[in-house]
Amino acid sequence: MSPTRVTSSRTYQHVLPLAEGGMGRVELAMRSESGFERLYAVKRLHPQLREDESFRTMFLDEARVAGLLRHSNVVSVLDVGEDEEGPYLVMDYVEGLTLSMLLKFHARTRQYMPMQLALRIAEQIALGLHAAHDLRDSEGRPMELVHRDVSPQNVLVGFDGVVRVMDFGIAKAIGRGTQTSTGVLKGKLSYMSPEQLRFEEATRASDLFAFGLVLVELVAGRHPYPGEGMVRARHILNDPQPDLGELRPRCPPELVQLSFELLAPEPGQRPESAALVAERLRELIADSAAVEGPLPVDDYMRRVHGGHQQERREEITTAVRAMRSQVRRGRISRRRTLAVGAVAALALMGGSAAGFGWAMRALGSESSPSAAPKAHAPSTTPEPVADTGPVESEVDEAPGSEGAPAEEAPAERAADTDAERPRSRRGRASRRRGRTQRGGPPIWDWSGER
Repeated sequence: MSPTRVTSSRTYQHVLPLAEGGMGRVELAMRSESGFERLYAVKRLHPQLREDESFRTMFLDEARVAGLLRHSNVVSVLDVGEDEEGPYLVMDYVEGLTLSMLLKFHARTRQYMPMQLALRIAEQIALGLHAAHDLRDSEGRPMELVHRDVSPQNVLVGFDGVVRVMDFGIAKAIGRGTQTSTGVLKGKLSYMSPEQLRFEEATRASDLFAFGLVLVELVAGRHPYPGEGMVRARHILNDPQPDLGELRPRCPPELVQLSFELLAPEPGQRPESAALVAERLRELIADSAAVEGPLPVDDYMRRVHGGHQQERREEITTAVRAMRSQVRRGRISRRRTLAVGAVAALALMGGSAAGFGWAMRALGSESSPSAAPKAHAPSTTPEPVADTGPVESEVDEAPGSEGAPAEEAPAERAADTDAERPRSRRGRASRRRGRTQRGGPPIWDWSGER
């Protein structure tokens, strides 16, 4: 991607925090430009890492790699920049839950995830992985990309039914500015392949092993190896492959065989590509749908987790309202500061009475919006039009939820005419609000209805 651009103010206004990790945080942000508004997920480095050149290089490497990815089953980087808070990456904001959240829900309720649903989620993960593995640079050369962190935490299941692989922060690819040192492990120990745990080079087959662990966890409801961290890593290195047929009753034999192949101890024994894995999963989905009927992912998400979606939308609505109010107060404060500065400058320069009066009117207009010059004493300096700032409207933060559209303004507001147009600043603000409310639904109306 192109080098970061430095902006003098935040292009993406913070709405609310979404997630936080070791290197940085992800926040919900809004970009407003020429009346167009949209929510994005913005990733930033932690403050203590902003000036560390190695972390900055790694951060921008992620932007370059993920920025080339364009696939429905991958979260891509749309923009990269730098402002007062350091470098940032911009991604689409998607309403959804991480796969780890879904697995915890089913563990808490002591229920298996429906088999067909697990297969549909797994198939889309495989398609996203294939898109990453098959990535080429702008000149068509293979980038030999390896994700190295395939895990439930890095899979986003959207309320739209689309499953997306995300977070390419430690991905390995040709041309990256940072290289992994010998003896350094990158990724989550619980989802590392045996070769990675032996400090050998990670390959696409390593991603497929991690995917195999995720697949078993989806179907069986738990990780196939006991313990956590280094304890689980030792089991991955030393234990025989888990038998999915023993972990989930009535598991299709074809799926059991696929899991054995994915979790083979040697990379050469695993399937050749994620695309071939997706094809085999697709056949299993068709068999299940023929017997039980289709179970779309979006239907499940709305039916089982729709309450969470609505809660998040309400949070976002509240957060956006607070953000806009803060932005409006900041603009008013800046106008007052500029007006006071103009008064001081004119006083120092011995400014004319007309110029001094103009500055005082600009300062006083905040508290007396209806003030106007007397008709018998016209000024030689044209009076500026007061800027009332953005129209107020509400929304709050939340990692995967959206708010409802605002009510439309009463129809009689459309009857305003030039003859009846209010001349006070307050009146002009009222007319602007009416115009905005009569327009299309706000950007946080994700339903797509018009």
